[in-house]
Amino acid sequence: MAVREYIAARVGYEHLIPLVWSGAPADIPFDGIAKPYFLKSSHASGQVLMVDRDDIPDPVAIRLRAERWLATNHGLVHDEPGYQPVPPCLMIEQTITTANGARPDEGRQFDIHGKVAVINTVVAEDGRTRNGPFHTPDGEGPDRSTTRVTNRTWPRTSRPETTHRRSR
Repeated sequence: MAVREYIAARVGYEHLIPLVWSGAPADIPFDGIAKPYFLKSSHASGQVLMVDRDDIPDPVAIRLRAERWLATNHGLVHDEPGYQPVPPCLMIEQTITTANGARPDEGRQFDIHGKVAVINTVVAEDGRTRNGPFHTPDGEGPDRSTTRVTNRTWPRTSRPETTHRRSR
């Protein structure tokens, strides 16, 4: 949640995925949210539930799952100290889709000395299964993935320089 304000202050709210709701499990407004959307926790990785257009959410099961998420300090359990001080809460973000209704690829850039060195492109090949190979800005390997290797061709990055600089 805090990173949303950080990004908005630097590049504007229009670059954020729309936040539909945030709060506690008991307050999730299932009837008031247009599908598709993602429910996720603010303090962990992997705590994500996709509710697609045709899904019929089970409020009881989802609230129980979300309560378990919030009761776990992800940083302590998974030895990822960056997550330890993050206040746990839930958030629902609108699903972004392409013109044909597919989920777009998600690109994560890893900068070293102000230049993009590695890109992690996360794709949902069947609409749900996420695959996240790593590649260089020129579209070449190492083609390693957190889930499996893929033979897909990756786009070249037109601007290997970072798009923001820390002000002094």
